[in-house]
Amino acid sequence: MLRKGDQAAHPYFSKRMTEPYFKSFPRVQVPIGFAEQYGLFELPRNAILKNEHGNRHIVNVTCSSEGTQKRMRLGCGMTTFLNTNDVKVGDVCVFELDLSAKQHNQLIFNVSILKHRNVSNIYNHWSIGL
Repeated sequence: MLRKGDQAAHPYFSKRMTEPYFKSFPRVQVPIGFAEQYGLFELPRNAILKNEHGNRHIVNVTCSSEGTQKRMRLGCGMTTFLNTNDVKVGDVCVFELDLSAKQHNQLIFNVSILKHRNVSNIYNHWSIGL
């Protein structure tokens, strides 16, 4: 499990799962600064999400730009990932970039799911900027 200060060695971003993530076509927006800092726009348009048990789910990655505004989202495949991992409204998903996979031109996120009932305790262990 990541601890405070691990961001450089284990880059990650987090998302609190709200109602819109469970509507018809959920998409998770990757923070633009994160995507740019780690060169994610140059990687393939599919990502692998690996849960804490090592199970893998392939999701589509879409990149777009409107004027000077870039955007990167994890899309098609998110519904299966959320359902399979019993993610509920209020849970927090922490997406840790697998740097070794990136070196092989692959986009893999190790995803930790912090259940809503435990979210109040995460501030003692994680620095996830909710």
